[in-house]
Amino acid sequence: MLPSLNRLNRSLHRIPGWLLFCSLAALWLTVQVYFFQRLGVKLVPDSIVRYIPYANHIAETGQLGESQENRYILYILFLAFFIKLKLGLGAAVLAQIAASGIACILLFRSVRNLTNGNRLMAVAATTGFILWKDVQYLNVYILTESLFTSSILYVIYPLTKGNSSKHYAKSFVLSLIPMFLRPNGFIVLLGIIACWCYSYRHMLQPHKKAILLSFIIALSLLLFILDSYLLTTFQIVETYARGEIIYASGTYAVRAQHVVLPAEKSSPILRILFFVLLNPVFFAKIFFLKFIAFIGYIKPYYSLLHNVLIICFIYPLYLFAGYFIIKSKALALKAFPLTVFLLQATIVAMTSEDWDSRFIIPLLPMFMLFGITGLYGFIEKKEAISPPLAAL
Repeated sequence: MLPSLNRLNRSLHRIPGWLLFCSLAALWLTVQVYFFQRLGVKLVPDSIVRYIPYANHIAETGQLGESQENRYILYILFLAFFIKLKLGLGAAVLAQIAASGIACILLFRSVRNLTNGNRLMAVAATTGFILWKDVQYLNVYILTESLFTSSILYVIYPLTKGNSSKHYAKSFVLSLIPMFLRPNGFIVLLGIIACWCYSYRHMLQPHKKAILLSFIIALSLLLFILDSYLLTTFQIVETYARGEIIYASGTYAVRAQHVVLPAEKSSPILRILFFVLLNPVFFAKIFFLKFIAFIGYIKPYYSLLHNVLIICFIYPLYLFAGYFIIKSKALALKAFPLTVFLLQATIVAMTSEDWDSRFIIPLLPMFMLFGITGLYGFIEKKEAISPPLAAL
């Protein structure tokens, strides 16, 4: 590492582990107390309409209903558990905060595992996670975002320790948490599958036909689930026709002129496909703008400081995460951020960006992990190819 960073890293290594842990824990606890005192248990329309009524029903009857909200079944069961025990939603929020605390610890350990035990990089990523407001304030919201964010870090952690079948088995099991938390949670499982396929690509090469057939079957099953279950309540084509980039908002909206709506009504996927075929240029335009709005993260209604911090902190993490993906040729784990990010970005571009960036926020700790790891690799590589000072 660079001499100044090396000295700082050595200084951190001289600090007893328990003292470093207590310092970061105190910072984390301060942030959690601040948001809990300021916001309390935060309810929003999704909480009131989607999650709490169904959780109450399950707590009272002990039975699942035939509801579209089963797409969020794990989160609803999570709320029902605390309601059933008469602990209230405040206890659910405290559980979300505790889950985020565990994720914070795993983030520290994951970065340390990927940077040869470098404490400086681990502290940098962990501090960024603790102090990034958009990640932490969601811990007190009755929404899936907090647990979804934490569960992504849970899934990644085993693969930072090793590449064996045991590590993949742990990550596969843990990936069931995000998959049943929210409809797009399957992207995390696909990220693990991508890592596994990359890791065992030489073993899989002789079975290309079987793999292709398995892929076609899996894709067909996914499309069937999307068409008959996950997309049935979303009016996606209607948002296209309104030219919306951010859902239910005029921000960045595109004027929808001469847009032709498809006659198909029963199949959401066919309806989207026909819209694309009938309006290819318009669709390409809104797809691209939603993709950029998702990645860009900044919003015109955010404060200047908020947008500046995004540009100065998050954008470099994007770049260094990209560096990690490109340069980590032997590391199968690089397939995870690439798969999860591209799938999430595509889903948003096919549907709508959210006004408060709730679709990119759960991925930010992932970028902190891989971005800081990429920064470490970049510094190490730069030092390795730079001539010694005496030669300059």
